[in-house]
Amino acid sequence: MLDIRPTCEHCDANLGFDALNARICTFECTFCAACADEVLGGVCPNCSGELVPRPIRPAAMVAVAPVSTARVSQPVDLDAHAERRASRPVDADHPGVVLRRYCDAWLAGDLTTLLGCYDESFTLHYFGASRFAGSHVGAAAIEALANVSAVAQRELLSVDDLMVSDDGALVVVSERLTRDDEQVTLTRSLRYRVERGRLLECWLYEHDQAAVDHFWR
Repeated sequence: MLDIRPTCEHCDANLGFDALNARICTFECTFCAACADEVLGGVCPNCSGELVPRPIRPAAMVAVAPVSTARVSQPVDLDAHAERRASRPVDADHPGVVLRRYCDAWLAGDLTTLLGCYDESFTLHYFGASRFAGSHVGAAAIEALANVSAVAQRELLSVDDLMVSDDGALVVVSERLTRDDEQVTLTRSLRYRVERGRLLECWLYEHDQAAVDHFWR
């Protein structure tokens, strides 16, 4: 029977048996969604496994299948956790873990980790009418990323939404493009396909394609 623990191990927030923001690992270590997703990167600090949504226990079942009342409080050593995350095998990671790692590295400007997220056959799809429109595969995809940044400097302002499925994710970001004396702030939606713990394919949907085409002219 699943051990329904009452609190987040890291911040000690209360997590009732019907909490929708509870996350657990395969050993039932329990964290709130804020700690699991934003602090721990979807990885359990105890076993290095994934943290996933915990199912609720129906209220009618609590009497015959009581939930735990033992509060487990052991704040995570975040520096040590970051080192474990960096060294753990990623081949079996769920897309949600892959994309959190990718977004964290993007926000931190960690180019080494960013490049490590791409599969060797990574395919990048740009739309619009600029010279970069079309599909770029493998080394050409990485070269395209470098070239668009050289033409118009990119600055990631925020990751606004992350929606995950079993084979990929949609990331919504705010970015600033700068070229010469011009700047524009854009909302961009990036749809990723993930396999074997790596980014395999990306489609970049612009909310203002005309502005991007202008900066990439």
